[in-house]
Formats: sequence, C-alpha cells, structure tokens
Amino acid sequence: MARHVTTTIQQALEEIQAAGLRYTGEGLPPMVPVTLTFPTECVECGRPRRSNLNRIRSGLNCPHLFVKADVAEQLAAKAGWKPRKPYPGARSIPWALACINCSLPIVLTLTQVLARKKTCRCPAFVEEMRAGGYEPQTPYPGSDRKPWPSICTTCKTPRTPYLMTVRSGRLCAHKNPPSHKAKGTP
Repeated sequence: MARHVTTTIQQALEEIQAAGLRYTGEGLPPMVPVTLTFPTECVECGRPRRSNLNRIRSGLNCPHLFVKADVAEQLAAKAGWKPRKPYPGARSIPWALACINCSLPIVLTLTQVLARKKTCRCPAFVEEMRAGGYEPQTPYPGSDRKPWPSICTTCKTPRTPYLMTVRSGRLCAHKNPPSHKAKGTP
C-alpha cells in the first residue's frame, strides 16, 4: 500500500489524534508533508514530543503507549479477539485478529481494541438464528452463505440452515409446509 507524500490538514490531525497525540503547534501548511516535524504531546501523560506523520504511521509515538506482546494479547482476549499474527509492537499498527467465538478474521489496531469500537457481530447472528426458530450448535461459520449446524426449536430436528436463508424467511419445513391443495380449492 503506497503512502501519500503529503496529506490534508484534516487528515493529518485525525492521524495525530488516532495515535493518542495532540498537535500543539501554531499552524500546519494546507498540504502536510509526511516528513514535516511538528510539536505534539501525549494525550494521556502530557509528555511533549516532536513528531511527523511517518513516525506516527509506523507507531513511533509516546513510549508509554508501547505494550508488550503478552499484555496486548491479554487485552485483545478481554475484548473478545484472538491473534492471527503476532502483535506488531505498537498501538497504532494494524494487527490481524479473529473473533474468539466464531473465528471471523478482522484487522484492528490495539487502540481500536481498547476503545472497543469494533466488536464481532456473531452474538447478533446467534440472535437472528434464534428468532428464526433455530438454536445454533456451533460458533458462527464466518459467512451467512455457509451452513450453520442448528436444531429447530419447535420440532427438535437437527438442521444446517444458512443464515442468509433464515433472513429471507425460509425456515424449518414444519414451519412452512408445502400446500397440498389443488388449484381453485379454498
């Protein structure tokens, strides 16, 4: 992925804020070069720093923001995620994770994990299945187009419906049996 050599003031300020820093300078040019050094301070500890967008993008922010891998993994687990790849070493670097319940892959920064801005939708998917008359027997399969082993809550029959078909209203055969009436009969 190519990095831009310059960015707008708004984009630069958003990246600074997302990195846990506050811009403390007097002004920025309309187009901010990624190598331009500017004054910042850590939002959490108030430590002043000289930063540029290249450093911020590579995760070189306030030293107190650095988190050891084992601690990062514990924090991710507490938020409902498990690592797919090793922790990259800084809060602002994207990290390959998966939902603890359904193994759905996602890429988040540790900052996003800690803010709990992203959560897996698998609990909502389970509720959709239950509302459709099924009790899932395994974690969410990762797609609404994959069979999800379940038991019909009415007839107690094991089924493998797709979440997509439950959403469209197709339910267990006992719920919507085919009509055996001849045409024209009431």
